[in-house]
Amino acid sequence: MRDLAQLAVEAALAAGASYADARAVTRRSQSVGSRNGRIETLDDSESEGIGVRVLVNGAWGFAADRRLDPAGARAAASRARTGRLAAWRAGSGTNADGSRCPSVRPSVSALASR
Repeated sequence: MRDLAQLAVEAALAAGASYADARAVTRRSQSVGSRNGRIETLDDSESEGIGVRVLVNGAWGFAADRRLDPAGARAAASRARTGRLAAWRAGSGTNADGSRCPSVRPSVSALASR
């Protein structure tokens, strides 16, 4: 999974993001429901995916993909960067819902502590 996260970060940076990070997750959940000593429900579920956060023109963007493979990593990186850039250009610093995008200038020490 580390390789997929690295691929997503490299794809976002190559596409023009000034900063990027990624998280790949696989989650498994099991539950048992009972009533009066009798089992009523059993559940076993798994989910996986990758999320990418980018900094473009001082504004943050995020996207995720359910595929935990190279195509999903690249797609999430591309959507995070492209969506952020499109919202920034179209609204001159506003999100798709019209709210103002927080603009930041990360310091080297803040990025190094990650």
